[in-house]
Amino acid sequence: MLVTQGNDSALVYFRGGSIEAAENYPFFQISSLNPPGLVIIGNASLYLDSSNFLQFSAVVGNISPESIALQVRIEGSGAFDTNNTIDGVTWMGGESIGCPHTLAPKSTCVASTLSLSSTGGNLTQLHFTVEALGKIGNQRFLYQQRFVLTNPYTGQVDAEWVAAFMRSVNAARSGAGLQEDKTLDSFAQMRFQTSISNFTIANYGFNVDYTKFFSPPAPQVGETTLFVGKYLPTQYASVLRTTAPGHWAILMDPAYTKFGYFVGFGPTVITREPCAVTEFPNAGANMTQYLTSHGCAYDIIQGPYVIIEVGS
Repeated sequence: MLVTQGNDSALVYFRGGSIEAAENYPFFQISSLNPPGLVIIGNASLYLDSSNFLQFSAVVGNISPESIALQVRIEGSGAFDTNNTIDGVTWMGGESIGCPHTLAPKSTCVASTLSLSSTGGNLTQLHFTVEALGKIGNQRFLYQQRFVLTNPYTGQVDAEWVAAFMRSVNAARSGAGLQEDKTLDSFAQMRFQTSISNFTIANYGFNVDYTKFFSPPAPQVGETTLFVGKYLPTQYASVLRTTAPGHWAILMDPAYTKFGYFVGFGPTVITREPCAVTEFPNAGANMTQYLTSHGCAYDIIQGPYVIIEVGS
């Protein structure tokens, strides 16, 4: 329901006899809602940008023969949600984004917005409303177009995930970045198989595998075993840096110039919050015993591993 009072307008949404939600348009007296022949909104897309944040965009077009004074707003669900609830009423409001204040006849602009957090929450679909507040002649109008788009983030850990994670690692390194090495890829695959065979021991069997795999003169090699859950690559790089400084230091070590990796699925030990332990102290540590001795509960769960081997 469109309501106007003085120079202000609002859209009010009812559930039964009660107001459920409202959108406020201060200092804009709307005279028509979704008028034909003025504006078209389409070509909506939702994707992960180069920093692994969700970005939504849509094309707004002026299909009239006159220039339109324009303000474009985008509202979204999940990590795009900027709504507030006051006294049981949800006040909806999108940001003014991406288009010029005047749109020439038969021209278009791209309106886009970035998510407030990386994954868009756990939603498989995200809802968006693109609004064009326009003035043409004496007519002030509101045109709305709604979209439902699939969340492109699936939580899948694969080669693209690792490549994005390593970009974050290399951006944080001093000097040269780590370059992928196929020999270290093969060693990482070997290490995964050994690691999950006795997964409660940190870096289980590293020295034995190292001796079997490399012939003298053997390179210097460091290992980081990551259980990444459903984090995005950039998220996980930040988490690793703050909660597992020993793992992060291996990736930052300037003595290493190469890396290899293997992605697999297997069991691991996951601590329950709250727990002061965020990293095990050394290779060979019995993880379950260490957690118990520090008063931490834990679970054994299956999930994606990334084994990263760095070498010189």
